[in-house]
Amino acid sequence: MAIKRRDKPDTMKKLYLVKFVLLIFLIHSCKLNTENKTTSDEPETETIDSVGIASESDDEIITIEEEHFKEMPSYFQYMGRTAPDKDGRLLIGSASSVRFRAKGDTLKLRLNTVLEEHAYIAVTLDDTFSYKYQLKKKGDSDIAVPLGNVDDFHEITVYKLTEAVTGGVIFEDAQAEELVASEFNPNLKIEFIGNSITCGMGADAREIPCGQGEWYDQHNAYLSYASRVGRKLKADYRISAVSGRGIYRNWNDETEPVVPELYGSLNLDGDMDHPLDYNNFQPDLISICLGTNDMSEGDGTKERAPFDPEEFTQKYIEFVTFLLSKYPEARIALLASPMVKGEGAVLLSECLGKVKREFEDDHYIEIFEFSDIEPHGCGYHPDLNDQDEMADELMPFYIGLLDKGLAM
Repeated sequence: MAIKRRDKPDTMKKLYLVKFVLLIFLIHSCKLNTENKTTSDEPETETIDSVGIASESDDEIITIEEEHFKEMPSYFQYMGRTAPDKDGRLLIGSASSVRFRAKGDTLKLRLNTVLEEHAYIAVTLDDTFSYKYQLKKKGDSDIAVPLGNVDDFHEITVYKLTEAVTGGVIFEDAQAEELVASEFNPNLKIEFIGNSITCGMGADAREIPCGQGEWYDQHNAYLSYASRVGRKLKADYRISAVSGRGIYRNWNDETEPVVPELYGSLNLDGDMDHPLDYNNFQPDLISICLGTNDMSEGDGTKERAPFDPEEFTQKYIEFVTFLLSKYPEARIALLASPMVKGEGAVLLSECLGKVKREFEDDHYIEIFEFSDIEPHGCGYHPDLNDQDEMADELMPFYIGLLDKGLAM
């Protein structure tokens, strides 16, 4: 009897087919998950108070944290290079200041230093230099200022005495029985650009003699010629000065940034992540006192090329051109140096004359040469009496230049 062979049941074929379909589905699902997954292995985080900025690639978002600044009362009035800060108001430049009016028995101030260096401030009471304080290195300094007459408001100004490179001073708070805005409302704006002479380095050795303490202990920007002139003219003034720097080279240095390269950074340190806001302050007069360090022979031991009058003049012209591009209505004052004597003074005067001739057809620009002032401060810098004499000499010169009006 012949026996007929049976094939595999249909159910087995169906089972293999289902397994195959499931395998394809799983592979496809894994591929989709891989494409949707971020490239980072870090867990997702939520960024609060941030701004997303699209890069050149639409697939990438760069997140930049917003800076949060302490909201200061509106009765505080600021002058000079200053900036908002998370703890208050940052006083940056020489003689940068906070002004207001206070009433009561005592004014309480709280300030802080940015760097691991001590700093100095002056407090004026009714526009009179009344108190000088040393702020401790890093950390709050609480100061009690006697106000005297408790029934009247007193005009208060807090000045930073040291320069920008020594680090900022944070004005955190002021407390008294009552605080209101100052009535000081200047119309005139002046910028003083310079070096150690302009910021008052080595001028004040009344408390710490020359050669002792830190190199900046004898700074007094409040009593520099620039501040004296600014106050006498009742101006809103700004000092942009860096010790040891020049137009095309520095004291004892040929490679570090010079004043024209530092000027555009808010902190005068070349950090363009914090640029100067040119629209915030439009000076009527720009006074430039540079050249001392360019002409310096340095420390006498480090090799130094002779002074190059052509390069100095060209770089000076470029700097004035830049300033006028930002402040087209400003008058320009070119100051010689009270520290440069003899043949050097003659050569500096010749260079300044060439700079003046480059602009005099279109702008009011004048040169000022000091009388034979012999500096008596630290490191052959002008002392307080010399700075006072410089201010007295400059006053009629500045007034005459201002009276000439704006650009021709």
